Amino acid sequence: MTEGVLTNRAVAYIKLKKFKEALRDCEHALSINPKFSKAYLRAFTCYVQIGELKKAEESLNLAI
Repeated sequence: MTEGVLTNRAVAYIKLKKFKEALRDCEHALSINPKFSKAYLRAFTCYVQIGELKKAEESLNLAI
């Protein structure tokens, strides 16, 4: 699977409020391409929703 497919599936998981599954896809996408900013942004959303604000901040900074 490519990083784009994984982040698209992460969006679907986010809409279903399955944040841990979405985060797993984001992490997989980043293992393929560590510079893929969409994966960091999707991970940011997941971290905020599960209350891990420090990790959310880190993801946002890495996306920039």
